[in-house]
Amino acid sequence: MGSIYSCCLEDMEARLYELENGSGVAQETAAKEIADMARDGAAKRHELLEVGSLPPLLKLLKRSTPGAQEQAARALANIACSSTDASSKIGSAGAVPLLVALLDSERHPHQVSCNAARALANLACKNSDNIKRIQDAGGISGLVGLLQSSSAECRVEAAAALANIAEDSEACCAKIAESGGMVALSKAETSSTTSEEKLHSKRALVHITRRTSLRDPDGAAQRS
Repeated sequence: MGSIYSCCLEDMEARLYELENGSGVAQETAAKEIADMARDGAAKRHELLEVGSLPPLLKLLKRSTPGAQEQAARALANIACSSTDASSKIGSAGAVPLLVALLDSERHPHQVSCNAARALANLACKNSDNIKRIQDAGGISGLVGLLQSSSAECRVEAAAALANIAEDSEACCAKIAESGGMVALSKAETSSTTSEEKLHSKRALVHITRRTSLRDPDGAAQRS
C-alpha cells in the first residue's frame, strides 16, 4: 500500500477498513499513519474528519491493543490541534470519556495515558464545552492522578491539560484543588527536572490562583 502522505481516496478507505477490521497490528499501523498525516496541517486534519476517520478511532480507544489505543489517542490529539472546529467535533462524538478512561497509568501503558492526556489538553484548549465534558467524565481527578506518574512525559501532558482546563472554568479550578492538584502542581513547579513540566505546572497554578485574584494568567497552549 502506498504512503498515506500521497494516498488517493482508495488508500484512505483501505486504512479506515484496517482501523475497523484489521488485526491489532494492522489497526496500530493504520492509526499511526493517520496520526502522522494529521501533523501535515489544517487541510489534512479537515480531510481526515471528512472521510470518516473519527468513528473507527474512537472504537480503538474503547477496545483494541495498547499499541492501537496509543496511536488512536495520538491521532485524535493531532487532529484536534489548532482547530476549535475539529476539537468540538471530536468532543461531540464522545471521545472525552474514552480518553479519560485511559488516563490510569497503572492500568494502561504510560504512552497510552500520555497520548490520552495530550488529546484532552488539545480538546480543552479554549473550548468550554469540552472542558465541561472532561469535568463530567471525571477527567480532572484522572489528570491530577497522572501528575504522580513515574513517566515525566505523562506528567507534562497532565499539567498541560490541567492548565488549559483551569484557564476557562472556575468550577474546574476548585475541582483541581479539591483533588490535590495544587499540591502536585506546586511540587512540580519547584522541584521537577523537566522544563516543560515546570512551565505547564506554573501555568496551571497561575490560572487557578487568578480565579482567587492572586495573579494573572498565561495563555492556553495546544500540544503538538
